[in-house]
Amino acid sequence: MKLLTANFISCAVKACKSSSLSFPLHFKDAELASKSVPYNPLLLSNLLPRLDWPALVTSSKELGFTLPDTKPELPRLSATAAAAATTTSDGDMNMDSGVGEEDEKTLRMLHKVLMETEVVEGKMVCGSCGFEYGIHQTVGNFLLPSHLV
Repeated sequence: MKLLTANFISCAVKACKSSSLSFPLHFKDAELASKSVPYNPLLLSNLLPRLDWPALVTSSKELGFTLPDTKPELPRLSATAAAAATTTSDGDMNMDSGVGEEDEKTLRMLHKVLMETEVVEGKMVCGSCGFEYGIHQTVGNFLLPSHLV
């Protein structure tokens, strides 16, 4: 399971729907793997406004990554900037304009955390009820027992 996916998941237990502790789910006993994914700054700049930044920072810290406490203010890249971009032999997209050196560094760090890092095995635990959702071979099991639905 990628951290990007985990940023959109909350506890499905009926009693947790109204609790602010049910999001984000907390990683426990996580085994990580890194999978090479072509770098796409256009995708990242468009994802950034949709992310719950405090939840991403919490999840990242649990997995050993460090993100800034405040969401970076990156320029939103346009499709015309993407059309002007060049692609390297390994599929990475290089933007020629619109992104400063610091912004590029931040985008590459986000790419590593959101797109290339996967939780292969482990659990996600609700901070409200303590229910554990298993992760096996990168797939989370979010089926609940009937008494919790």
